[in-house]
Amino acid sequence: MHNHSQSIATTPRRANLINLLCWLLVLAALAAAPAARAQIVRANTAGNLNTTGDWVGSVVPGSGNVAQWDATVTTAGNCTAALGGNLSWLGITILTPSAAVVISPLNTLTLGASGINMSSAGQNLTISSALTIGAVNQGWNVASGETLTLNTGTFTRTAGGTLNIVTNGGIGGVVSTMTGLSLGDASRHNSRHQVLGRDITPEVMTCSIRIPWC
Repeated sequence: MHNHSQSIATTPRRANLINLLCWLLVLAALAAAPAARAQIVRANTAGNLNTTGDWVGSVVPGSGNVAQWDATVTTAGNCTAALGGNLSWLGITILTPSAAVVISPLNTLTLGASGINMSSAGQNLTISSALTIGAVNQGWNVASGETLTLNTGTFTRTAGGTLNIVTNGGIGGVVSTMTGLSLGDASRHNSRHQVLGRDITPEVMTCSIRIPWC
C-alpha cells in the first residue's frame, strides 16, 4: 500500500514536470528562430540580398522583417549588393556600416509599414532596383546630412498605400530619378501633394512632406 500511494502521489508531479519541460523547449525554439526577429542584420559578406549566408543568422529578411545595415558590415565593398530576385521586406534600417549602402539594379523590392529608417544613419542609401510600397502607411525618415537616393528603377505604389517622407534639414535629403516618383517643390504636386510623375532632372527634397494617394 505504501508503494502504491507513493506512485499515485508522484505521477501528477511527473506529468507537471514533463509539461514544464515541453513548454521550456518550445520557448527556447521560438527564441532561437531568427525569422521571428523583427530585424535581421546584413552580414559582412558580398553575396546577393536573397542569399541566406549573407545575413546574420542565415535567414533572408521577409515581409515581417526589417533589413538592417549596421557596424557588422566592416568591408566597404560589401555595402553594395543586388537583390538577386524579387524581395519583400517590412522595412530598411541604415545605421553605421563602413560605407554607403547601395542596392544594385534589377528585380523589385517591396517595402511594408516600417518603410526606410535613416533617422540614425551614418551613411547614405541608394536604391537602384525597382521599388514598390505596400498598401500601408509607411514612412521614410532621413537624418540631417545623409541622402536617400532613388535611382534608375521604377517606383510603384500599391493601391491604398500612403508615404510620409521626413527629412531633418541640412545637406542631404531625398533624391529621386525613379520613373513614377517626383519629389520637387510644392508646385510639382497637386493640392493633395500627390506625386504627378518624374521630371527630367534629378530632384532633391530637403523638407518634410506627406504623400497620400487615393
